[in-house]
Amino acid sequence: MKMCVRAGAAALAFVATVVAALAPTACTTRYSYKSASEATRSQAGAGFALADDASTSALPSVRSPVTQTWIIARAPQRGDAGLGGVDRPGTGSLVDANVGSDGLPTRAFPLEATDVDATLTGAVASVDVTQRFRNPYADTIEAAYVFPLPHDAAVSDFVLSIGDRTIRGVIRDRAEAEKLYAEARAAGHVASLLTEERPNIFMEKVANIEPGASIDVTVTYFSMIDYEDGWFEWRLPLVVGPRFNPPSVPPSKAIGAVGVGDSARSGTGTSIEYLPNGSTTGNRVAIDVAIDAGVPIREIVSPSHAVRTIRDGTSAARVSLEPGDGVPNRDFVLRYSVAAESTQFGLVSSRSASGEGGHFALTVYPPATLKERRRSPVDLVFVVDRSGSMSGKPLAQVKAAIHAALDRMQPGDRFEIVDFGSKANSLGRGLTPYTSESVRAARAYVDALNADGGTMVLEGLNRALSFATDEGRVCYLVFLTDGFVSNEKEIIGALHKTLGPRRVFSFGIGSSANWYLLEGMANAGRGAVADISGTGDGASDAAPTMATFLERVSHPAMQDLSVAFEGATVDEVWPRRAGDLLVGRPVTVFGRYREGDSSARCVVRGWIGGERVELAENVTFARSATTPALERIWARAKIAQLADDSTWQPNSAVAIANEIRTIALEHGISSPFTAFVAVDGSRVTRGSDRRTIVQPVPMPEGVRYETTVDER
Repeated sequence: MKMCVRAGAAALAFVATVVAALAPTACTTRYSYKSASEATRSQAGAGFALADDASTSALPSVRSPVTQTWIIARAPQRGDAGLGGVDRPGTGSLVDANVGSDGLPTRAFPLEATDVDATLTGAVASVDVTQRFRNPYADTIEAAYVFPLPHDAAVSDFVLSIGDRTIRGVIRDRAEAEKLYAEARAAGHVASLLTEERPNIFMEKVANIEPGASIDVTVTYFSMIDYEDGWFEWRLPLVVGPRFNPPSVPPSKAIGAVGVGDSARSGTGTSIEYLPNGSTTGNRVAIDVAIDAGVPIREIVSPSHAVRTIRDGTSAARVSLEPGDGVPNRDFVLRYSVAAESTQFGLVSSRSASGEGGHFALTVYPPATLKERRRSPVDLVFVVDRSGSMSGKPLAQVKAAIHAALDRMQPGDRFEIVDFGSKANSLGRGLTPYTSESVRAARAYVDALNADGGTMVLEGLNRALSFATDEGRVCYLVFLTDGFVSNEKEIIGALHKTLGPRRVFSFGIGSSANWYLLEGMANAGRGAVADISGTGDGASDAAPTMATFLERVSHPAMQDLSVAFEGATVDEVWPRRAGDLLVGRPVTVFGRYREGDSSARCVVRGWIGGERVELAENVTFARSATTPALERIWARAKIAQLADDSTWQPNSAVAIANEIRTIALEHGISSPFTAFVAVDGSRVTRGSDRRTIVQPVPMPEGVRYETTVDER
């Protein structure tokens, strides 16, 4: 069980070892150190304090034992509410390359291995990601590593392990955490820092790794598991795809894609060093997944990797990655179908440890009447990314997807095709009726597309929005892209401001798409996302995916949903505006219920065409802390809603940032304005920390190094 440490205004508690003081000449915060037993005996000791409602039972726990506790506290500082300046990662050093026996370049870098231990229970995923860093050099070093996590992950634990010593990180204001880390590094202590650069991009630093030493860093996060058409899908991103930085993105917010050792000259806030295609480092990924579906499992597949599956009864199984498939160059995707009964509502809830109520995740499934209704004509605007990163297999997948969609359209439908790279073009000047002639012209237009230039998504969006729509017909914008851009917030904000009654469906192309952007676009457009990755040329995935898409949009959706609970007090339901309820596609919302509430009647109302529709079912809230992860998942959903608000409310950006920081500190999760830091102050390391080694990553499978990496 993982439980949250509440952060009071006066103090924060964090776990590390019993030590002497850090860098006293450079430190403005006063520190005091006590063992775990001393800390729990005296919360009023000089120099430290626990949160007002903290106790030994409220301290977080991890699967490996925590040996000792280091308490750091400080009084509130003037200006805490402000954003403050934050130094972004981006330094690097060139290292030598060797040639392996296979003739491919192999490089010795600090990240030695990544172990993923996931537990999928019902609809909730609990995941531990352990990264082992080992110093292969003769000098003490700092290692820096940029890696992905799911954009909706509630990162809630951060543990540093050195031999038999286990040090827990604490969540702090980001500027304060970075300062603590810098002081520990300067003092020669082993330390680690975890910062969130984007909702799906994290930076990890480990300071003062001695020659030959190994250090493990474990990140724990919780998330919900996607469910559609009887299948659960759990996705683990393993590599950050390169990003295009439009002129609107300032250098401090940009993400650089550079070659090995070139971070220092990238001039961007975050730099990712990529290995040329065919090169590798020693880092290999091991993945172990325990599934407890709660209902019989029919089938388990991984469309992305070779896996080994062991069944444990009818509703449980263990899935592990085959050792030979551990190169982290594409998303790991696991799907399993279940024999679930038909239902309108699925509720997962958990009482809070504080006893002040609880949190829930409510999934609303579409009524059968949606599918029974007669097919309606559809208006589709395909918006195609043909930028340089789409060269080769990704663009082939896009072409196969559009051909598959054209195969399934019918008379009465209308369509248009917009393509964008550095500039946007279109097939015509507006929605064209579906005829044999118009389809023939569309196929020729698609076949002639070539990948080149930057990824100016807004150019494509603006062109797609310039076409007139008819009242009474819903127009769907169908984005097909890898999402390799750094201006996600700008794009999502533009959709909020200009989309109007249109809907957005986004299709992720390639092995490592930017799902933060894709889901953000779909949420803003009250649509959905789909994955066209494929193991071949994309055609095998495109046809069924497009068939499913057209099946959904050609039947009337249940729109403008509202969720109410009768007989219970429920508040802070996120997202604030639910998406449309489509054939085969449920909608999930997160909320809080108050103390004393145990049962309620859940009512969902919406419109199908011009008809008012209502779904209702009795639900029961948990009376105990059955799933502690839900509180953090709810907090992450609230942060996501606030971040979404900031994309189209620039005048409220500072106030929103402060609210996000407060929520993250209260619930102990990462955010753009908080960070985890862990320090082992028990000893000063040997040698000097003279250089930073940036861990390079492989180019995502199917993406060409020469079209994406800046080698000025």
